Amino acid sequence: MSEHSARNLSYQDCFETFGVYEVLFKLKGSELIGTAVIAPLSVYEYVYVMPMLTIKMDKGTGIVTSVPSDSPDDYINYKELKEKDFYRKPYNIEVDMLDREIIDIISIKVPDETTRSAE
Repeated sequence: MSEHSARNLSYQDCFETFGVYEVLFKLKGSELIGTAVIAPLSVYEYVYVMPMLTIKMDKGTGIVTSVPSDSPDDYINYKELKEKDFYRKPYNIEVDMLDREIIDIISIKVPDETTRSAE
């Protein structure tokens, strides 16, 4: 998590001493890009850490789970990474890291023209 998040959590009785947190180590998020990680509730054995430019380190933990099936931002980011080599290249991401199937979890039935005109 970000240091900002740890500081905020220290004031919410999440650590042993109120208002006190310990920085164990520091690294840049960019250092994690391309790393295979275990996602406990995923159907996949592992997933890769991918870049997303909309993440803000001073909001929440600075770590987010991407859900392309129900978040337009996540879906667009996934498609850009998968389809555009120039988008992946700066991060050393290989296209095979993005071979995961997007599983729809929301579906909306759209009425056809005949149904609409009858209403």
